[in-house]
Parts: sequence; C-alpha cells; structure tokens
Amino acid sequence: MHILGWYTHGHVEYGIRLPHLLSLLAFHSTNATVQGLDAVAPADRPPVNVVRYAFQTMVGIGTMLALLSVVYLVTHIRLKRLPESTWFYRALTAAAPLSVLALIAGWVTTEVGRQPWVVYHVMRTSDAVTGADVIPVGYATLAAVYLALAAGVAWVLLRLYRTESV
Repeated sequence: MHILGWYTHGHVEYGIRLPHLLSLLAFHSTNATVQGLDAVAPADRPPVNVVRYAFQTMVGIGTMLALLSVVYLVTHIRLKRLPESTWFYRALTAAAPLSVLALIAGWVTTEVGRQPWVVYHVMRTSDAVTGADVIPVGYATLAAVYLALAAGVAWVLLRLYRTESV
C-alpha cells in the first residue's frame, strides 16, 4: 500500500510505501496475499489515479475530522471546558465544507472505481448508457432546485444575522 504517489506503468511512483498494510486491512493478516491490478485485464481497469486520489482525499479528510473530534473530547473531558484555541475553531469552520468534499470524494471513488462495469461481469457501462433526449431537462431542473435551496438558505441566514445584530 502507498500513500500519495502516482500510478504509472504498473507501479506507484513517488508514494510513501507501507508494507503489509493492505493485507492487514483486507484480511487481518500481514502475510495474506492481495490480488492487485495486474490480475485485472487492462480493458477492465478503472482510471486508477482518479480512484486513488478520490479515496485518499476521502480518508485524509475523515482522519482530520476524527482528530478534531478527539481534540474536542479530550479538552471537554479532561479540562471540563470548551477548547480555547483559535486554530481549533478555524479547523472547525473548515470541517463543514471539508466533510462535503469527503462525501463527494467517496462518491467519485465508488462510481469511478466500479468502471467499466454497471453490474460486475454482467453489464458494462457502455451498454447501460441511455439515449433519452430529456436527460438535460432533468439535470437543469435539479440544478434549479439546488440554486433555489441555496438562495433560501442564504436568505434565512441573512435574516438571522440582521435579527441578532439589532
């Protein structure tokens, strides 16, 4: 297993190698054999680097959020107070958009990682693509709903801000 790096020509370049970690995670044994990408035909492999970076982004953000929680719990339990560091609250402010980014990275990992299959060894993505002409209408409707929701949230937050500042 490697952290970071770039997959090219059958191996990871510039990554931090962590020997036996993948077999430990997959089989709870440091001596287990894990099949790699070389066991998959090149035509059936997903875009490896997209999946790698999406997964590492998701796990990295999740780890940072967990550490932020640990800092809060330790401060709350041991010191019986809230954290006082401005860095903690800056990190807490960044946690909200980062959690959404982790969610999107997890979605990318799932969707891109299963390519080129919709159903493994049953249906390929190229066979499942629709030819429907109304798909752009659905996407435009979805985008309009999200924009309306964002405008509504901004309006409510602005009203709350003005009420509090009076």
